[in-house]
Amino acid sequence: MINTVTSPTMITNNTVSLTDVILIDQQNYKILSTVLHFGYSDHQAQILNINVDKPKRGPVKVRKRQFIDESLEEFKYL
Repeated sequence: MINTVTSPTMITNNTVSLTDVILIDQQNYKILSTVLHFGYSDHQAQILNINVDKPKRGPVKVRKRQFIDESLEEFKYL
């Protein structure tokens, strides 16, 4: 397990420590971990942004059928 949080997450008048963690099990993610201070508590908020590459899809095949008067007439008698 890998801790993604590297900045202190608990700050008091006397101490600064990293007590809150976000753990992931793979290293090949593109991650950005941020610690935010909102002032509501001695614990800070953590945000983890994970960028995952989507698999590339090939071209989409589209089939079209034109309905012109001749083909509509032909369809009536099938």
